[in-house]
Amino acid sequence: MKKIKKFKESDNRKKITKASTNNGFNVGHDSDFRQKHKTKQYITPYKHPRKEKYEHRCIMSALSNVPHGTSILNWPCGCSKLLPLLKSLGYNVTSADSSPDVVSRIRLYGGLLGENCIDDMDDFKVVNIFQTDFDDDFFGAAVINQFFTCLPVTQIRQMILKELRRICAGPIVVSLFCNTMIHELKQYEKKYDFALNRKAIKEEVNKCDLAVKKWIPKIGSRATNSCVVLI
Repeated sequence: MKKIKKFKESDNRKKITKASTNNGFNVGHDSDFRQKHKTKQYITPYKHPRKEKYEHRCIMSALSNVPHGTSILNWPCGCSKLLPLLKSLGYNVTSADSSPDVVSRIRLYGGLLGENCIDDMDDFKVVNIFQTDFDDDFFGAAVINQFFTCLPVTQIRQMILKELRRICAGPIVVSLFCNTMIHELKQYEKKYDFALNRKAIKEEVNKCDLAVKKWIPKIGSRATNSCVVLI
């Protein structure tokens, strides 16, 4: 198996060097982390098809109270594994990512899905998630992929959560499914001093004036292979 290059501290310093300043904290292009940390795992299907089906069931449960026709943001859309699911549930989907290349691929992929899947109410956008051009409460809900497992800096995650809170009037569903192995996640937690468990995530989102409505599944202490609904 081909070994994936690990994220290095030097990568983080390079990112900060290229960063722009927002609210006194330096932030750069939000794709930088994903390009250097587990990018291959982010854009490829899960190794086990059952995990994808389980994730879909969790997301469907999380969106059970969101009516058909609601405008939903899917960020970062990556290879848009969730686009067919969200369309099958009757939502108008904006697939957004910081990478123009990714968005162009998803636009092509959306076209290949056919007119029965994509319509005039769907959109594909390149966005800077730290400061989007969407109006307040523009979306009725949002589905966020691999957020806590790909962004190691707490301040950056909180800035993104605050922007999502601004542009989203309804629930923010964060999927914590990923291809990363458990031992790799533990190394990740130790290196960046972040506990990837439900208690720590609840404390972090509370600092962004958000609250955890529910976890799917309900039981368990670790956050991996689950979804959390924020309001």
